[in-house]
Amino acid sequence: MRPSAPSLGIEELLFPALGDRSVRFVFPSEICAESWLERALRLGGRGSLEADRFLGWDRLKEEAARIDGRPPVDDPLRRIFAAGVLAENARDPFLAALIPPEYASSWQPFAGYVASRLPALGRLPYVLREAGPGADAEPRAADWLQVRARYEAFLKAVGRFEPAFEPRALRELGGSTLIFFPELIEDFEEYRAALSLCPSVRLVGLPAEAPVARLRRPETALAELRETLSEIGRLLDGAPGGPRLEAADIAITVAGLERYRPYVEREAELLSIPIAMRSGLGLDATAGGRLFAALRDVAASGFSYDAMRDLLLSPAWPWKDPDAGRNIMAAGRRLHAVASWTKDGREVDVWERSLSGSLLSAYKRLKSRISAISGARDFASLLKSYNAFRGEYLSPNPEDWDMSADLTLARCVVELESLAWAEAEARDKAGLATSDAFGLFMRALEAKPYVSSGGGAGVPVCDWRVAAGVYPERHFILGATQDALAVPLRGFDFLGEALRKRLGSPDRDSAPDFIKAYALSGASVSFSCPVAGWDGEVAAHGFLVSMSREDRAEPADALYRDEAAWLSGRGPAPVRLHRPQAAGLAASMEAAASMAARPPDSDKGAFLAAPTAAAVAGLLRRRPRDGAEGEARPSIDSTAIDYYLACPYAYLYLRLLDAGPEPSGIEFVDAFFLGDVYHETLALLFERIREEDGSYRPERVEAYRGLLGPCLTRAFEALATKRGPFVAIVLEAYRGRLEACLSRFLDAEAERFPGLEIGPIEASFSLEYPGPAGGVTLRGRIDRISRSERGLVVVDYKKGRIPDRAEVVPGDSGSIAEAQIPCYLRLAGSGGEAIDSAWYVSIEGHERRAPGEGACAFGDAAKDKAYVPREGLEPFLAAFDAALERTVEGIAAGAFPLAPKEAQRLTCRECGARGICRERYAFRSGEAGS
Repeated sequence: MRPSAPSLGIEELLFPALGDRSVRFVFPSEICAESWLERALRLGGRGSLEADRFLGWDRLKEEAARIDGRPPVDDPLRRIFAAGVLAENARDPFLAALIPPEYASSWQPFAGYVASRLPALGRLPYVLREAGPGADAEPRAADWLQVRARYEAFLKAVGRFEPAFEPRALRELGGSTLIFFPELIEDFEEYRAALSLCPSVRLVGLPAEAPVARLRRPETALAELRETLSEIGRLLDGAPGGPRLEAADIAITVAGLERYRPYVEREAELLSIPIAMRSGLGLDATAGGRLFAALRDVAASGFSYDAMRDLLLSPAWPWKDPDAGRNIMAAGRRLHAVASWTKDGREVDVWERSLSGSLLSAYKRLKSRISAISGARDFASLLKSYNAFRGEYLSPNPEDWDMSADLTLARCVVELESLAWAEAEARDKAGLATSDAFGLFMRALEAKPYVSSGGGAGVPVCDWRVAAGVYPERHFILGATQDALAVPLRGFDFLGEALRKRLGSPDRDSAPDFIKAYALSGASVSFSCPVAGWDGEVAAHGFLVSMSREDRAEPADALYRDEAAWLSGRGPAPVRLHRPQAAGLAASMEAAASMAARPPDSDKGAFLAAPTAAAVAGLLRRRPRDGAEGEARPSIDSTAIDYYLACPYAYLYLRLLDAGPEPSGIEFVDAFFLGDVYHETLALLFERIREEDGSYRPERVEAYRGLLGPCLTRAFEALATKRGPFVAIVLEAYRGRLEACLSRFLDAEAERFPGLEIGPIEASFSLEYPGPAGGVTLRGRIDRISRSERGLVVVDYKKGRIPDRAEVVPGDSGSIAEAQIPCYLRLAGSGGEAIDSAWYVSIEGHERRAPGEGACAFGDAAKDKAYVPREGLEPFLAAFDAALERTVEGIAAGAFPLAPKEAQRLTCRECGARGICRERYAFRSGEAGS
């Protein structure tokens, strides 16, 4: 092996040797080897070159390290061995420090760690011997020596060898081999002695002197990204006076790419820069890997709703029958199938208790397939169970699959097949059995990086260290902080700090070597380190600073100044629009044209043509009585009036068309859900009181309190029947709180309505309005009606907050904000009985109101002044009639304007239609109509 003069560059050695087919070129990584192969084809004057002459260091080791015809061990076999030895330790513990005996049975998370350290065990006995007597007796060292001994026996049994155990046994390399930048190869020193015996091997090291580097310090990491990507955009466009480069002529290295990655992808998309990520995610994070992760999560969660949703409703993989999964999830959402629970020591499957008929059969079949995967006894069974699952549930048509999902899923299956083959080899030759196949497979996917080879053309984006030694025309290194550029090399890190110090195993940081290599990795190279990173202020790496001259960084907002000036009317349109800008501009112009086409006096919103308006109004039609004969008529209630008057546009989409956001999960422990519990319980309670006493008798409050428990239980059962069995489990956790609030409610009721006769409970009413838009039926369901000497007392329960006076009393213009109480007054009085009063009652209380307190919305309250006094009844009802007429006629006319501008700040704040109308976020390019 001959060292090269350090002043020589790669091109000076490589290009003259291209014609000699016996010469091979070895680089620290495959990416670096591919880069130089492409450069040699473009600039080396050769029409074609053998790809196998350009290889990464790891590939050279595989080719050179073949002993007596035995193949080297691979990662699947290492994982099988590690799992087997740790499972053996769980049955009969022999490891004391590596895995404490009390955790021996939970060995699965340790298997990948042990497998990754196996190659480093080759030199362990010799190093411990050099450390002096007793070193091999240290608990952690003794454990690893036991693992090593079993590993050697395993390798012998399966007829394999570990390359790192026998570095001196490298076979003679044919021809000549140039190894570039050995300083960047982590395990090169272990092979230096073996390579020194090969006279045909030549090392090309880094220059001793550090080259001068360019360093930029943008204000923020985001400014750093935008500045870099904008410069790349100018290079790709061929800006006037500058060069025009292809994407392959440019490279981006990002130190800490995992943190930068989502921002890199977003900003590249916004600035229309094609990029190709050359840093792999774990296979489990790819589209295909997420299928296995979803199957794991379903099984591990006991088939919880959230995990089932992520599996069955994900768009990442195509189902043969997507409606089947959607139907199961819709039923689960309706029946609150959150998760299974334990009863009397046995697990109750929430889906089996909730579903019925064909949905139950479909679920049981799916559960059986998933359970076979999660509970597979070995990798062969796992592979068989997966194939059965895919054959039954996933589309066989390649056109239905996204290419990325199809490719990555296939790559996951290759990993599974490799584990199955390795398992069979270990079982047949070494008698080694495995368990928890699915868990081991998922950890193998997590540890396996995947880089797409079919991502299309684009500027390659690599993580730090990977692209050291490449040579594009322009190379940008981002995030060059002290921490991100560190390359710590810690020999025998698995032995612990105390033993490592005794061994004299020094820590070494290879960052200076990599920084020097990157400074030479391109015709023009620039480093950048933001003043403020994603998590605060950061410092540039000290060695980089010592060899750099600082470049001026553009102001953080410079890249968008032209666009901002144009949008605000202070400057001309940009010369070049990126794709998102062009799409946004086209959409805004289309919206502006649509607005301009409306009648000049119309408000913003939806104004429907007559046929469409009639179809929408038809959604209100119901029979005069449920199940009764007769012509269907428009039907409306106070909630519809309130919705329409607040924002007709939102009412159209959210109430009439049911076009709100589709729920992604189950939300039921909220005001509406608990409100239903209170309503159901109070209905049962007051029915019992009416049966026993006819009226509410204050002296019997304790007896009424004794009825609360049974009434709550019946309410729980009733709601569980309608909403699913899991509801009853959740409600039991709320029982104490519910009983306490209802108990205080009974005390307040005795003071508020002593001796009142109890009338209709949860009764439905209807009243015909013949005038508005040809006739409409007003409907409503009143919580409770009691009777006093003066007439009917209308009671409406609220879980918490009660509407205040301003929301009930008609305004100066005669309009009303809440239609509920006057609606109930109209309905309750439709039978001819006089109205005494109407009340809101808060069950749980709110802010300054205690549980059970109420407010008199209409009447003559003795304690609190009524919102609307008795003498104000007629104007109150007239205001309601006007609101009803305005609502019905507006719907019939197809008029659904947006909420008034002055009300939008509150009306739009939590509106589910915000993403449809975009009123408070719309793009404005000038005055209306311009």
